[in-house]
Amino acid sequence: MKSKYKKIILFAILFVAFFICYYFLNPISNDELWNYGFAYNIRNGMIPYRDFNMIITPLYSYTLASLILLFGNSFFTMIVLNSLIASIIELILINKHGKKGLLFFPLLLYMIYNCYNILSLALFMILLSVMDNDKSNEYLVGFIIALMLLTKQTTGGLIFIASFVLSKSKKKYLLGFFPLCIIFLTYLFFTNSLYNFGDYCLFGMFDFTNDNFSSGIHYPALILYIILCIIIIWTLIKEKMKNHKILYILLFQIMAFPLLDFQHISISVFPILSYLLENESTNKLVKEITLITTTFFLFTGFIADIPLLDTNTYYNKNSFLNNMHIAFDMDDFVYNLKKEIDTNYVDYDIYHLYRDAYLYKLEVNEPINKYDLNNRGNMGYNGENKWINEIKESCKDKKCLLIIDNYREDKTQLSDKIVNYVIDNYHFIKNKNLYDLYSNVDINKTDEK
Repeated sequence: MKSKYKKIILFAILFVAFFICYYFLNPISNDELWNYGFAYNIRNGMIPYRDFNMIITPLYSYTLASLILLFGNSFFTMIVLNSLIASIIELILINKHGKKGLLFFPLLLYMIYNCYNILSLALFMILLSVMDNDKSNEYLVGFIIALMLLTKQTTGGLIFIASFVLSKSKKKYLLGFFPLCIIFLTYLFFTNSLYNFGDYCLFGMFDFTNDNFSSGIHYPALILYIILCIIIIWTLIKEKMKNHKILYILLFQIMAFPLLDFQHISISVFPILSYLLENESTNKLVKEITLITTTFFLFTGFIADIPLLDTNTYYNKNSFLNNMHIAFDMDDFVYNLKKEIDTNYVDYDIYHLYRDAYLYKLEVNEPINKYDLNNRGNMGYNGENKWINEIKESCKDKKCLLIIDNYREDKTQLSDKIVNYVIDNYHFIKNKNLYDLYSNVDINKTDEK
């Protein structure tokens, strides 16, 4: 009983630590806004894949939506959920490594805003812990992998294939795995979203891979990551391919692709570092390499979490960001644009084709649609051409306003093809702070007349 109370107290301390650091150190990112927006849409009765585009399976989004339903429309709900998930991971690491597990705290803090990716990591670490038990329950293994599949289809799908093949009792395994998956497929069928799910989450991944591969590679991390992967592969070969835990760790590395940026590499490398640090048979050279690599990732994660000097507390009781620390001016990002639209374009169909469209719509409480997230690979198979044709067809008989960013970044995931289509085929109206406004109505000529 004392041991259980200690774990409860430790978990509570970890949660408070993650929550406070997350709140004060992590400026809000677009990934968080998009994921919060998915959950907000669901809470408001919208159906993923049918009513808005989403390229991952929806467990994280529905979990967050439940919290929004219970506690209201506030970004604090995401901080609470992500802090809970990070605390679970840290508690597992402390159980594995003792006090050394606390070394991973800075890296976890850096990764905490990765939403469904950090939930995937938590479920995977739970799976590895279950596998530590020689008499691991096949029902439980199947259930955990079903949760992984419903969190992120790529990592969950690969591990499902391997774990099914290696399962000692396939019947028990499938009895643990299938119920959740059947419920999900039934939900897709009755909400008329099965086709769109396949388009966004399966077939659209081909576009995502092609369009985003190598777009944000972090080369120092990549070099060390490759070294660690070689070590773990060598360890698997040394053990004659019989160590299933290492095999699953290797399959989990799909998490790093195709972006190969520091965020995704950090999540992917986590189980490798944990395994090499706990494995008593690891030789001295490998341990030294592991220690160097761990130090690099932890230090880089720590540096990334140094508080930004230009953050400020945003007070607006009507905002979902009320009392949040933000690193941007809401007038520039939202309210100047809203005033422009409300004054001059109330009878226009509006297409928000810029990177911060979710922030705008969440702040002003407007319904979100699929055009508000036009990242490459997020639009289904051949999605850019389909969306261009839809916009073209819709604007034939209506007045349309199309809003794009007035700056161009090489590393953004935003669809260049759609942006260039707007620039080449519509009339430039004006610049408004961070945005360029285009229309199929040449307002400038109308004003001249």
